[in-house]
Amino acid sequence: LPADPRKFTPHVTLARLRNVRPEDVAHYLTGRGNFYTSPFTVNRFVLMSSKESVGGGPYLTEEVFPLYETGGSWDGADLHDHPV
Repeated sequence: LPADPRKFTPHVTLARLRNVRPEDVAHYLTGRGNFYTSPFTVNRFVLMSSKESVGGGPYLTEEVFPLYETGGSWDGADLHDHPV
């Protein structure tokens, strides 16, 4: 198959909730805490939010957290200088 031409960035959606009780969320999560994956490298963590709409988006970058490589160091001084 030909490659999908749409831009895609791998991500994890933490939640999309509407009219839910906190107790229902807690009950759902108690049975799903056993996620496992092979190790992989992550060089940054981006916290995003989305406005209510059909199909997701528009998305807003709330904060970017760069992660340093093993053996390196990071003092947080350039936190807001990294493009998304």
